[in-house]
Amino acid sequence: MFMPTDNWVRFLARLGLAVFLLASAMFFLPMRRSSAIGDDEVRLLRSDVQSIVLDLEVPAYSVETVEIEGQTYQRLSIKGYGLGGTPGYPELPQRGFLLGIPPGARARLVVLGTESTLTRGFRIPPVPEIRVPIPDSSRDPILEGLFDFQVSFNENQAVYSRDAFFPSLVVEIGDSGCLRDQHYVQVLINPVQYNPVTGEIKHHHYIKLQVSFSYPQGRLSLTPGRVESSAFDTVLQNFILNYEAAKAWRSRPQPKLQATTASLDYLTPPSYKISVAQDGIYQLTYSDLQAAGLPVDSLDPRTFQLFNMGSEVAIYVEGEEDGKFDLSDYLLFYGQKMDTKYTNTNFYWLKYGEANGLRMDAKDGTPEGADSSVVFKNTVHLEEDRLYRSNLPMEESADHWYWNYYYPPSVPTQSYATTLNNISSDAHTCNLRASIQGSSSDSGVYPDHHLELYVNDQFVGDAYWDGQAEYMGEHTFPQSYLVEGNNVIRIEAPNDTGASSDIGFINWFEIDYYDTYTAEGDHLHFSGDEAGTWEYHVGGFSASDIEVFDVTDPANPIRIINAVVESGSSYTLKFQDTISTRREYVALTTAQRLSPLSIVLDTPSDLHSTSNGADYIIITHADFYDEVLPLANHRAAQGLRTMVVDVQDVYDEFSYGVFDPQAIHDFLAYAYANWIAPVPSYVLLVGDGNWDFKDNLGIGETNYIPPYLAMVDFNMLG
Repeated sequence: MFMPTDNWVRFLARLGLAVFLLASAMFFLPMRRSSAIGDDEVRLLRSDVQSIVLDLEVPAYSVETVEIEGQTYQRLSIKGYGLGGTPGYPELPQRGFLLGIPPGARARLVVLGTESTLTRGFRIPPVPEIRVPIPDSSRDPILEGLFDFQVSFNENQAVYSRDAFFPSLVVEIGDSGCLRDQHYVQVLINPVQYNPVTGEIKHHHYIKLQVSFSYPQGRLSLTPGRVESSAFDTVLQNFILNYEAAKAWRSRPQPKLQATTASLDYLTPPSYKISVAQDGIYQLTYSDLQAAGLPVDSLDPRTFQLFNMGSEVAIYVEGEEDGKFDLSDYLLFYGQKMDTKYTNTNFYWLKYGEANGLRMDAKDGTPEGADSSVVFKNTVHLEEDRLYRSNLPMEESADHWYWNYYYPPSVPTQSYATTLNNISSDAHTCNLRASIQGSSSDSGVYPDHHLELYVNDQFVGDAYWDGQAEYMGEHTFPQSYLVEGNNVIRIEAPNDTGASSDIGFINWFEIDYYDTYTAEGDHLHFSGDEAGTWEYHVGGFSASDIEVFDVTDPANPIRIINAVVESGSSYTLKFQDTISTRREYVALTTAQRLSPLSIVLDTPSDLHSTSNGADYIIITHADFYDEVLPLANHRAAQGLRTMVVDVQDVYDEFSYGVFDPQAIHDFLAYAYANWIAPVPSYVLLVGDGNWDFKDNLGIGETNYIPPYLAMVDFNMLG
């Protein structure tokens, strides 16, 4: 096993997931089955629904003396075994293999016997840790390729100071899951144990073990597995140690269907996709729908239906009562942007010609002299995505984009500005929330991060936390710290924890403050905070055509009717409402109604049809669809059932039109579970993709096929 030099690590980083998959496959390649035990063979003694018994003989180890950071170590290696583990723990040989198990079985492992030898005089090196240091703040590491991986070897003292053999188990159960219709469990072999205090190693050259099964839900009746393709049957034969017995336990997974058949109603043609990227009241006019291709002169507007995320949402259609959509008629709906790490664009689906659609309720808002609410609690969110750190935190679902970082003494402070208008001048208590990701970690200091937080140069609190964890804290401060107009949040890193370094990445801030009912740009999103009957006076409008909606339930907004508009230096909207809990409202002039980004007729697809079948699926972007057809024809000529799929159809059917790589995963899972046998064996993705889904860096690269990002531990590649 060679040492991972800096150049080698950079090479791995470029190869990325492909190398990881190759390394993983090599780690789990099964030992050869044999009736006679050889240097790297395992003997299967029993395999049935009660248990699996096997034994193996481990080859002798070899020793290499290495110098690491001025220390002398002995590195062990065994033919056919890899080195790896948790950074800081002893780096020892390990190997794994997969056993097929019956569905519903719970595996329990018992070591029936071992033969071992004990040898002294060893010092085993720790598993290296690979880090990406903070770059020069004057240069962008992503755009300029300035990442410089650092490899460090730090003994974990909790392990190295303990007078006990590590690892504690010679054999252990790992992950479990399914390979196609084959259920499996992973078995890990640790043939060498090491006592760091005494310098002893225990080499287990013979191991006999038993994996017994229990059935907490009772023995499941087997649903016959489908005929497996020859290609995958060969894979299973190579990877499943007890292949012959286990193939009788293959069980077809339960079909993956939509929650209800109605959840696909939005796809029934004709259906029009409406894209939006901000929250607000949207208007679709006669001209808008005519330009999109709707037969506006013949359709019945009472049958307009609008869907979002598979469910119908309430709309308002002006002039629909006569069953005609006239030139002056229009459709209103409350649209919301999508807020995921992949996109801000949401899709609404417009249909007509079937049942009458869901409509907004109307509520009388006639002001009758109730107490007036003068302020409401508002929240401003400050966040900019400028830096991407895939390993902070080591969680796939987490936000890996950050604003910037602090790194005393070179970058001890950062400031973040926001504009607040028409804020209350009364005495109130505000809240400051912060999300900051720790990057550095010093095991000898707790806590090893400290920041001071300021609002407009007024100290509001300290932030203490430890290691590569997220700081999520909240601090109160008086509203008098805020000013009309520009406000600045500042962080200061005093560098006083005693840690070797204090480095963190800023994600976002939020300020809860008290606002007045004053429109900005003829629009205001506001709330009624306290239960009771209240009269709301919303001023600052430049025109009298003001409308107000209750958008507490975004899918079912309510029109507030009979509100009063009074004129003066500006126009003021007055309405009354009785509320039992907090309500959300939007008031705006008609000029502030939004227009969607696009209205496009959907091209029907039928990926959910259970009559589909394919051996070879090509998923591509529409830009490359015609170019991949010759390949599809070539595979068909080889006897494979082929299907070319537009990735947009995948989004439309499996994520309601929204750009999301999870949709590709879900489509393939659905096809595997529901399409006619033999189920698909090959998938080809055609089109480039990158991790900057929202083009935060402004490079402008198109994500034709978005990557399905997964966490990868560099140390596993050692």
